[in-house]
Amino acid sequence: MNSLLTTSRPLVFFLCFSFLCYSCSVYHSKSISLDEAVATGKKVKIETSEDKLVFKRLKKIDSDYFGLAKKGSSTAKKLGKIEVIGRMDGKYYSFPLESLVIEEINSKNYPVSTLLTGIAVVAGTFVVVFIAAAITFASSGFF
Repeated sequence: MNSLLTTSRPLVFFLCFSFLCYSCSVYHSKSISLDEAVATGKKVKIETSEDKLVFKRLKKIDSDYFGLAKKGSSTAKKLGKIEVIGRMDGKYYSFPLESLVIEEINSKNYPVSTLLTGIAVVAGTFVVVFIAAAITFASSGFF
């Protein structure tokens, strides 16, 4: 009799892969200026009076600042609702930031984000293996 663990191996690998693809983003708590955000070239979270927007990075052309976001991202949708029009800039859309009331700019904290993603992957893998083992033992009459 095959155990559930061996017959559901593709499901276990799929769930483990899903946990590997999951990624969390942690941002620095200290706010930075627009010029510092452009200089870092990192992912940034901008808090406005209405919403929180996440951009892949910021760039400056002359004295104008732009945030880069993917076409179908939640940031692009939020900006579309408040009628901030972006234009295609490579594989991202470039949105002007001058019409936004920016309250805070936080850059992504890459080391902490990586650490928390690793913890989530290990914990998720442990949970999947534990559940599969419990089901296997329960179906074999061990309990």
